[in-house]
Amino acid sequence: VIWHHLYDRSSCREKGTLYAARNLLDTRNVTMDPHNNFYGCSEFLDKVLSAYLVCGALNHFGMKDIDDTPEQNNYTGEPID
Repeated sequence: VIWHHLYDRSSCREKGTLYAARNLLDTRNVTMDPHNNFYGCSEFLDKVLSAYLVCGALNHFGMKDIDDTPEQNNYTGEPID
């Protein structure tokens, strides 16, 4: 279901789309129909979702890269054991 809503060949130049990410990563085994290569499409979607999750976390904590120290939205309460 996610594939039919988010994967469109006409969005090849739009940043943030699955088809643009497919071209950037050069994953030519990913096709319009994920049933043709389920494992390739699944691995591609896992990579893209992980990248968006990391990017969102970096943005939320005001970090420039994964080795940076969080600058925003830090927990200031008591430590939980």
